[in-house]
Amino acid sequence: MSAVVSWESWSSFKMHWLYIFRMVSFVATISFAIVVLGLSVRATNHPVPIFTDSMYMLFPRIAIVLAVFTLISLLFVVVRDCISAPVSIRAEAVVLLIHCAAWVSVGILTFLQRSGHFPGECDISRQPSGISCENQEPMAIFSLVTGGILLVYVIVLLLVAVHSASCGVPIWTSSVKPPQKKRKKSSIFV
Repeated sequence: MSAVVSWESWSSFKMHWLYIFRMVSFVATISFAIVVLGLSVRATNHPVPIFTDSMYMLFPRIAIVLAVFTLISLLFVVVRDCISAPVSIRAEAVVLLIHCAAWVSVGILTFLQRSGHFPGECDISRQPSGISCENQEPMAIFSLVTGGILLVYVIVLLLVAVHSASCGVPIWTSSVKPPQKKRKKSSIFV
């Protein structure tokens, strides 16, 4: 047996590992986006107007739009992978970096509003505003976790892409999804 590993087998292993990491990251991101969506809808859904200041309700509404946009775009990437029209690494890195920045900014701005840096301070002792206020911290935490997951995935993706490009492999226009091996058609009648 030879101790030397060919570039093709290493590259194939790396892409399989990266694809599995990608799917785990996407599932976690989609799960946290659904949680943030639920918390944001609950925070903005009141039968009576609670706040006269519209700044208070701005961040939950941004989180709703961001969660829906994230769900649609990540599901779009997964569906394109399933129909053999995968997204390039370059496009995926740019889109996910934008998502990451948006999630982190929503999380930070929600924490800042919770601490009173913006008008329309949250007072948990007042009812019914306390219902909305109790959703702010979890929404901010889940937003930051979602942004963190995407950031870790984008960093790993870029490290693998830069390493592959430095070895002479044209990686930026390829996909994370590893190529499928062609199977022989088998028939039970032959």
